[in-house]
Amino acid sequence: MKLQKTIDVVLNQVQPNTFNAKDLILKGRVWPKPSLKIYQELLEESEYAAWMYVNGFCSNHFTVDVNKLKSFESLAQINEFLQTNGFKLNSSGGKIKGNPSLFLEQSSILADEIEVEFKEKVKKVTSCYYEFALRYPTGEGNLFTGFIANSADKIFESTNVNRRRN
Repeated sequence: MKLQKTIDVVLNQVQPNTFNAKDLILKGRVWPKPSLKIYQELLEESEYAAWMYVNGFCSNHFTVDVNKLKSFESLAQINEFLQTNGFKLNSSGGKIKGNPSLFLEQSSILADEIEVEFKEKVKKVTSCYYEFALRYPTGEGNLFTGFIANSADKIFESTNVNRRRN
């Protein structure tokens, strides 16, 4: 209930027609400078609400369709390439989530940290990340198009502010 009230207060600071803009997803945060106190309160209830409070309307992540890549034969190869080039992988639930029998394998890098100017002070928070998805054919021969809830939960930990760096 407190989360809902907080979000209502934040969104009510914005002109309602702003939310109808066709380019809303490109606008980022459309409300005034965030408060660190509110961010921390939101973080206690929902990391996703806290993330959106500071990052606004922008993409949380982008998914790379591994099936369309020509230089890699597996998700393990991609992960090795990423690590060799200095990217930190999300290891929550394993570096590769899912498996061929579930028709989907996924991995992701950890979100970058960016400095956000809060009303009280400047603090680093997580921004967006890249996910890599390798899909396998189902019994009908079509590539799997869904997602696996347990894997998705682990992938979303890529923006976890308390995550352990590997």
